[in-house]
Amino acid sequence: QRHTHAVYAVYGYYCVNGQSHDRFVMGLNEYASFCRECAIADETSRHCHQTHVDAVFVAADAEEQVDERKIRASGGGGKQAAAAQRKQNEQNVDRALMRFEWLQALVRIAVIKYAKEESTEQGGAEASGPTLAPALERLLTEAVLPKVPVEALHDSDVFRRQRLYTHEVAAVFARYDTSLKAVYETFSAAKFDARQTDTRARASLMELDEWTLLLQSAGLLDGLFTKRHASLCFVWAQPFTTDDLKRRTALVHLQYVDFLEALARIATFKRLPTKGQLAQHGCTSCASFFAQPKLVEAELLAAGPMSWQQEETSPVPLEEPLEMLLSLLVERLDSDGNGVLRAKELKRFVPS
Repeated sequence: QRHTHAVYAVYGYYCVNGQSHDRFVMGLNEYASFCRECAIADETSRHCHQTHVDAVFVAADAEEQVDERKIRASGGGGKQAAAAQRKQNEQNVDRALMRFEWLQALVRIAVIKYAKEESTEQGGAEASGPTLAPALERLLTEAVLPKVPVEALHDSDVFRRQRLYTHEVAAVFARYDTSLKAVYETFSAAKFDARQTDTRARASLMELDEWTLLLQSAGLLDGLFTKRHASLCFVWAQPFTTDDLKRRTALVHLQYVDFLEALARIATFKRLPTKGQLAQHGCTSCASFFAQPKLVEAELLAAGPMSWQQEETSPVPLEEPLEMLLSLLVERLDSDGNGVLRAKELKRFVPS
C-alpha cells in the first residue's frame, strides 16, 4: 500500500501526456514510453526481452470472456452476471490499458523481469505469491520510481495544503464567481468527446479538450505555459476516482470546484506580473501588461520557466498571482468590457 499513490500517479501521467482515446487510458505508445524510460526490457535476460514486454501489454489488455455456463456453475448468477460482464467489456477501451489492467501489467512485468530470473537461478521453481511481492517491490523501487519524470510522482495535496486552501484565496474566487461560473458552464457544453455516452454529464462537466479550448481562447498558452502544462493542471486538480469503469464520467471531467483548482495551478507554471510591476510600467491591468510584448519579454519570459515544485510550496501568498490570472482571463474574454462574463458573449468561442 505504500506505493499506491505513486502507481496511480505514474499511470495518470503517461495517459494524459499521450494521445490514446480520451487521454485517460494507456495506449501502446504510452506503455512503450513508460517501458523505455524505465528501461524495462533487458536483452541479456531470458525472460524480459522487448518481445516479452510487448506481450505483457497484450495479456493485460485481454478482456474476460463471457461464459454463462461457467458463471452459473460458480454461483455467479447466470444471465444477470453475464450481462454485467458484457457491459463492463463494452466500457473497457480496446487496445489500451485501463487503470485496473495497468496494475496487472505491473505484476506481469515484475514476474518476467525479476521473479522468473530468480526462479531460474534457483533451479526453475514457478513464481508464486511469496516470490511476487519482493519482485514487485524491486520493480517499483529500482526500475520505476527512480526513473519516471518528477511530474509522474506528483502529490496533488501538497499545493492544496500549502497554498490553495486559504480564506484569502477563497475570497479571490468569490469576487469572480459570476464570470467563472459562466466560463465553466459555457465551455463545458462544447462536447468535444462524442465517445462519452453520458450526455447530461458531457453538457455539465468539463473535459480536457474543453479546458484546452478555454485556455487557447483566453490566450493563456505560450512557450512557457504549454498544452502539456495545461493538461497537468487538469489532472492534478481532479480528485481520486475509485473505479475507472463504473465512474468513468468522474474520471475524465472536472467539476466546478476542480475547475477552480486547475485555474489556480496555472499560477505555478505561468509567470504573471505583480502589482508593483503594473504600477512601475503604468499598466492599468494584467491584460494591458500582456498587451506589450517587449515588456512581457523583459519582465517575464526572460526569467525562463517557473519551477512548479518550488511554486507549490512557496511561502508567497497565492491570492495576488491568482487575482492577476483571473483578471487576465476575464478581460481577454470580455467582449462588452463590463468586467463580468456572461454565457451569451462566451458562446462565440465554443463550436456550435
